[in-house]
Amino acid sequence: MNRSSAAPADGVLEVLDDAALRRWLFGARDALGRHRGSIDALNVYPVPDGDTGTNLHLTLDAGLQGLLDALVTQARQGDEPLGIAAGVSALARSTLFAARGNSGVILSQLVAGLSAALAAHPRADEVGIDGAVLADAFDLADQRARRAVAEPVEGTILTVMRAAAQAARQEVDAGRAELSAVVHAAREAGRAALEATPTQLGALARAGVVDAGGAGLVLMLDVLDGVVRGGAEGSVDVAPWALEAGTPHVSRPPVSPAYEVMFLLDGLTDDEATALRADLDILGDSVLVAGDARLRTVHVHTDDPGAAVEAGMAAGRPYGVRISSLASPVDVAPADTPVGSEAGARASGPAADETFPVAAVEAGRSSTSSRDESGGDRSAVLGIVACVQAPRLIPLFEQGGAVALADAPGRRVTPAQIVAAAQATGSRRVVVLPDDADAILAAYAARDVAAEEGIELEILGSRYVLQGLAALAVADPTDPCSVERMSEAAAAVRCGVVATATAAAMTDAGPCEPGDVIGFTGGRVTHVGDEAGRVAVDVVRALGGDDAEIVTLVEGERAAGLGATVAEALDPRLDVTVLDGGQNVYDLLIGVE
Repeated sequence: MNRSSAAPADGVLEVLDDAALRRWLFGARDALGRHRGSIDALNVYPVPDGDTGTNLHLTLDAGLQGLLDALVTQARQGDEPLGIAAGVSALARSTLFAARGNSGVILSQLVAGLSAALAAHPRADEVGIDGAVLADAFDLADQRARRAVAEPVEGTILTVMRAAAQAARQEVDAGRAELSAVVHAAREAGRAALEATPTQLGALARAGVVDAGGAGLVLMLDVLDGVVRGGAEGSVDVAPWALEAGTPHVSRPPVSPAYEVMFLLDGLTDDEATALRADLDILGDSVLVAGDARLRTVHVHTDDPGAAVEAGMAAGRPYGVRISSLASPVDVAPADTPVGSEAGARASGPAADETFPVAAVEAGRSSTSSRDESGGDRSAVLGIVACVQAPRLIPLFEQGGAVALADAPGRRVTPAQIVAAAQATGSRRVVVLPDDADAILAAYAARDVAAEEGIELEILGSRYVLQGLAALAVADPTDPCSVERMSEAAAAVRCGVVATATAAAMTDAGPCEPGDVIGFTGGRVTHVGDEAGRVAVDVVRALGGDDAEIVTLVEGERAAGLGATVAEALDPRLDVTVLDGGQNVYDLLIGVE
C-alpha cells in the first residue's frame, strides 16, 4: 500500500492506513497486557475466577501472531504485500481460532465486523479507513457480537459496543464524518455506557464494579483515540472503574501448569506422533498432536517448556515455537499485592515492527486413524470432545472415549482447541460437552470452522463438568440417537458449587466477607456461611437432594476431605460418590440426580 497515514499539521489522522491500524492493534494488545490484572479484578464477584482481562489480552495477542504468520508466509512466497482488507481478514480468522472465554469470542466478532466492513469497501486498501468506513465497522461488530451470544445481557461489553457504534453512526449521519470525530464520539459513548453498567446488572452494583469486558473494550477505544490524535496510547486509566474504598486483595491459587507451548512439525508419521504425544503426556496436560504426515500442530500445557520443545526436537525439527505464560499478573504477584496493581505485569509478544514465524493453532487433519481397531470406518462414529475444569477427572472422560480439553479460569478452552480435538476423534460428527457458558460460546464459534473441515459439531448445553460426565455415561457412538439421550442425561443433573469468598460483597444471599463460604445454585449465590460442610449440605438440599437418588461431589485442590464430611451428613439412603477433581477455584462441585 502506497498511502501513508495522512495527517494535517496538528497531527490528527484523517484515515487509518495499514501502519496506523497496526499501531492501534498492537497498542491495544500491549495495553490489555499491562492492565489485564485490573480488568480481571473487576469481575471477581466474590470468588476470584475473573479472567476477562487475561482472555482479551491472550485472544488479541494470538490473533496478531496469526496475522504475523500470514505476513511471513506472503513474504516468503514473494507475493504482493497484504492490503488492509486481506490483513484484517487474516486477523479475524486467527482471532476467532484463538478466542478465549466469553470476552475473547466477542472480541473475535468485533474484529470480524471490521473485516466485513472493509470487504464492503474495496477501495480501503487505496484510501485507508475513514470515519464512515469505521462507523460501518462498528455497526457490523455490534451486530455480529450480539448474534454470537444466545441471550444478550445488557450491562455487559455488548452494551458498551452498541453505545459506541450508535455514537459513531450519529456522527456520520450528522455530517461529522471525520475520523477523529467518529472515534472520539465512540470512545466517549463507550465510557459513559461502561460507567452505567452497574445500574443494569445487580451483580455489578453489589460488587461495586463496572463490567470487565466493557472495560477492556473502552481501553481499546482509548488506544484508538490516542493513535488517531497522534499519540501513542491515549489517556488510558482503569483505576476509576475499580472500588476506591476497600478494594479487595485477592490471593488466587497458583495456576499449574504454568506455560502453554505450541509448535509445528513436518514429516511426522502416525507412530511418531503417537510417541510424541506420550512423551508430552508425561510433561503436562492439554496435549494435542493434530494434523497428518505433512504438518502436525503440537500443543501442551506444562511447567517445563524447555523439555516440551526438546521432545519436539527429538521427534523432528520444530518451528514456529510459541511459549506463553498461563499465569496472569494476579497469579504471579506476591501474596500481599492487591489485585489491580501492575506488579509483575508486562506486555508479551513482538513489537509492531517485528515479524517472525510463530505457531498459530490452525485446523489440521486428524492424527487419529480413520479406521477403528475392528477395521470399521471411524468417520461414521460419533466423536466426543469434553471440556473439563476439574483436571483430575480428565482420565474418566478419556476412559469414556472422549478427547478431553483442560479448561479453567485464566486458561479457557479456545475454538481452535475444540476444532483440533474434534479432528483428533477421527469422526465427521462430533458432540461437544462444554463445562460452562464460556466453553459453550467457544464451541459455537468453533462450529463454523469445523464445518469447513467437513466436521459437524453438535453442542450440548451442559454448563457443569458433572453434566458432561453424565452425558458421557450414556453415550453410544454407534447410535444416531445417542446425542439426544446424552442431552437428557446432562439436563437431569442439577448442579451447584461451594467456594470460599475472597472479597467483601453483597450477594443474593446477603453480605459475605473474605473467608466466608458461599454456595451457588443456578449460577446465583444462595447460601453464605462459615463452615464449608454445612453450606455444602444446604446446597445439596436446595438442589433437591432430599428427593434425589444420586449425589456426586468433586473436591477441589485445597478441599481434600470435604466430600467425605458432606457425605456423612447426608441421608444414608443416598448414593453418594466423592471424586478428587483438583480444580483450583471451587472447593466443591455438586451434582444431584
